[in-house]
Amino acid sequence: MDSMNNERSYDMIDADAYSVDELREATFEGPARLSRPLALALLGRKDYPQKVQDLERLLTNEQEVPRLRAMSAQFLGDMGGPDATRVLERGLDTRQGVTLRAVALALGKTGSRDHISRLESLTQRPDPVGREARRALGLLTDRLPGTETTRLSPEVSRLSPGQDERTAEIDVGTPSEEDLAGAIRGVPSRRLSREGALSLRCQGRNLVFLFAEDSLRRGVDLFAHQGEIGAVAERRKVEGTGWEERYRIIVEPRPNRVFGVAVTTHDARPLLRGEGQIHGQEARFRLGSLDAPGALPVEVRGRFDGQRLTIDEARSSQRRRPAKTPSQLHRP
Repeated sequence: MDSMNNERSYDMIDADAYSVDELREATFEGPARLSRPLALALLGRKDYPQKVQDLERLLTNEQEVPRLRAMSAQFLGDMGGPDATRVLERGLDTRQGVTLRAVALALGKTGSRDHISRLESLTQRPDPVGREARRALGLLTDRLPGTETTRLSPEVSRLSPGQDERTAEIDVGTPSEEDLAGAIRGVPSRRLSREGALSLRCQGRNLVFLFAEDSLRRGVDLFAHQGEIGAVAERRKVEGTGWEERYRIIVEPRPNRVFGVAVTTHDARPLLRGEGQIHGQEARFRLGSLDAPGALPVEVRGRFDGQRLTIDEARSSQRRRPAKTPSQLHRP
C-alpha cells in the first residue's frame, strides 16, 4: 500500500498549535513567527465562519502572491459548496497563469455542468494552463453522471509483486465509527456513503474507502456507468489530526459487461489501473500499480455484490522499482 505514498508531504507543525486569529494575522499581515504560505496552509485546515471570505480576498486580489492565490483556490476546491464555487468562478477571470491553473483544477473537484464549457475553452491554450484544464475537465466529467469524456485508455503495463518478493499484506476491515466520520469530513466536496466503507491499513498508513452515495444506489450496475464511484481518505500522519482526501476511484464501462477501473490521486494522477467483469449480480476486478520509474508493485483483487465490497487479496511489495537516473531524465 506504500505505493500510494509520498505524493504529498506532511506538515511538521500542528494547526491546533495556533488559533484562527493568529493564523489570519500571519496570512494577511506578516511577517510573523510563521511564513505567509505556512500560515495559510495551517489556516486552510481550520473551520471558521469567514473562511470562504478570507480565501476569496486572497484569490481575487491580482496584486497578491500567486502561490497564496493558488493555495486559496485549492482550499476552496476541497471545501466545495455553492459559496466556494462562486468564488472559483470569479477566479477564472484572472490573467495570472499559476492562479488560473489552480482555479481550473479546483473547479474540476467541485464544479458542475455549467463549468464544462469554461474548462473546455481553457484546454485550447498551448501553455500549462491548457494542460491543467484538461486534467480538471477529466476530474469534472468523471464526477458527473451522464458525461462521456472519462478516459482510462490507453492501457499501460501494470506491476504486481513477484513470487519471490517480500510483500506486506494490506489489512482490510470495517472502519470504526470515529474513523468513518472523520474520513467523510475529510472529503467535504463529495456526498459519500457510510454504507460499504472499508478500512485499509498497511505499513503504518490508515485509509478508508468510501462509496459515492449516487454510485452505491446503483448496486452492481455502478460498474456499467462511466465516472467516479468513490474516494479514499487518509488520516494525517505527523499532525495526527483529521483526515484528507487522497485518492479517487473511476470506472469506464466496456462491451460485454467488462469495465476498466483506475485509482488516481485527488488531482487526477493515475496510480493503479485494472479491469473487471460483471458476472450475474457480482462484479469481479483486479488492480495493479502502473509500471513507472519509482513505482511500488501493488495487487488488489476483489468483488462487489451490489451492497458489499469484498477484497479477496491485497498486498504490496516492500521494494520500489528503480527511479530514473539524472541522465535518463535529461536524455533526448
